[in-house]
Amino acid sequence: MRLILASASPRRQSLLRDAGYDFTIHPADIDEENYPSALSPPEIAEYLASAKAEHIAAQHPADVTLGSDTVVYLGTQLLGKPTGANHARHMLSTLSGSTHNVVTGIACYPSRFNISALVKSVPPPFKCADSPGRNRALHRRGPMAGKGRRLRHSG
Repeated sequence: MRLILASASPRRQSLLRDAGYDFTIHPADIDEENYPSALSPPEIAEYLASAKAEHIAAQHPADVTLGSDTVVYLGTQLLGKPTGANHARHMLSTLSGSTHNVVTGIACYPSRFNISALVKSVPPPFKCADSPGRNRALHRRGPMAGKGRRLRHSG
């Protein structure tokens, strides 16, 4: 029996590796914009984590599959993966000086447990000002790849 991570997230891979787990990576190719509109942000994270784990578990029924999804939201606005450097700058400006929330949903198959209790309110860590250094960093590293969900209003 193998542990399968249903995610391409370098951060999730690092966490599992640092915890001493041996695992295989099989990212789930699901539509992350397809969830019931009545769900709260924590429920969205749990729903998507479960969908990812279930999708990969169906292909590997003898293994244990771990799915997860992180949602960042400010009020009712979900902040997702930026589509480019300009979008990343806009997102950083939106978060500047604001308290936002981060929730990660985790699902494991075949045991079928789902949790979304990892909610954290993040106080304003920075004031965002346009700077050549930040702009260079966005272009060099990419626009915060793997962070959150595309801009979308929930509800």
